[in-house]
Formats: sequence, C-alpha cells, structure tokens
Amino acid sequence: MQLLKSLLLTGFMLVLSFNAFAQPASTTWMLSVEGNYYKSKSSESNPGFQFKTNEKEWHLSFNAERFVTDRFSVGLGLARYHEKAEENTTQLVVEATETTLYGTFVEAEGTHWQPRIFCKYYWPVIGQFYLVPRFSGSYGRAKANASVLSSSKVYLDPADGLSEIGPGTQTSWEGSVKGNLFSLELAPELAYFFGNRWGLSACLGGLRYDQFGGELDVSDWTFSFKRQYWKLGVNFRF
Repeated sequence: MQLLKSLLLTGFMLVLSFNAFAQPASTTWMLSVEGNYYKSKSSESNPGFQFKTNEKEWHLSFNAERFVTDRFSVGLGLARYHEKAEENTTQLVVEATETTLYGTFVEAEGTHWQPRIFCKYYWPVIGQFYLVPRFSGSYGRAKANASVLSSSKVYLDPADGLSEIGPGTQTSWEGSVKGNLFSLELAPELAYFFGNRWGLSACLGGLRYDQFGGELDVSDWTFSFKRQYWKLGVNFRF
C-alpha cells in the first residue's frame, strides 16, 4: 500500500512539473513571428456601368516579450506592412444624339514599418491552450503612392450604328502622401504550447483605431473578425 502511494505521488509530481514547464512562467522570455497575407477581388456590373477592385496586402512582425508574472507579459515588436489596391471603372452615358464611354483606373500602394509595444494576459482554457487578450500600441512613418488614369470617347448614334468621333481624350495623375501612423489595438489571441519551447498563436481580429497625420489627416475605428485582420504566428520560449 505504501509503495502504491509512493508511485501515485511520484506520478502526480511528474505531471505537475511537466505542466509547469510547458506553461509560460515569470522567468520566461519568448520570441515570436506572426504574419498575414490577404487577397480580395470584387466586381459590380449594371447596364452601362462596370466596377472592379483588386486588393492585396501582407503583414509580418517580429516580437520579443517577457513574462513578469506566470500569466502577464510585456513586449516590443517591429511590424512591416504592404498594401496595394486597384480600381477599374467603366461607364457608358447615352444621350439623345451621342454616346460617351468613360474609363478610370486607380492604383494605390503603401509600405511602412511600425514599432510597437504590447501587453498580454495568458488565460488558461484547457491544458496548454490559452485565450490571450492583447493590447498594443504602435507608431511609425507611412507613405502611400497613387496614380489615376482617365479616358473618354464619344460616339455618334446614326441609324446604322455607332461611329467614333476623334481619338478620344486621356489624362493621368500621380502623387504620394507621407505622414505619421498611430495605432491602438485590443484583440483576442489563441495560443497553444507544445513540447518544451515551441508554440503556435492565432489572432482573429478585434478592435482597432488608426490615425494618419501629416499631409492628410484621417482616423478610423475598425471592429472586425474578418479574414483580412487575422494573424498567425510561431512562438519560441527560452
């Protein structure tokens, strides 16, 4: 009986020591890499009107955090963002004696670095699976380039069909906007630790505030869990 109690106690202590080692601890540092790639296309078509969009964006960040308690951590990170959007609009305007075809192509692209600070709380759910509320703030320089190409052609409406008048007109414009980008984000994160040092994480969106100031002043609140705002990451503890 005494032997059985000793074996049970030894097994219980081994389980506790494994779980303690597999979970975050106050002496733990952790490095992580997280990112996202998103691509979207949309279109709208009506008689005499057609609108198409094409969006691509990616995000990659490197983070270092330290657990100041068994559950609470603070950290620093550096993120790289790249966004590109295209819009193509075609419109046909029919009048009494002539028809005009308008076309506009807009392209915008932006890339920027954003240093950030953050804090997390690791709320145990089951085993080595955690719900992690994360609050972060970031600030950095941002730049966006844009170009616009517009064209139009006029056609007569004789009885036998359309006939083009002249070669048409075409105008173009290019420009850039620079400024400071300030962001705050409160988001839920899911984290799972396996083995001795490695883990995976997923941030599925949340509440975000962005403010762009400089040559153009814009601010925006976003609350969304769409695929566009997801981030997947790999963690390494040491």
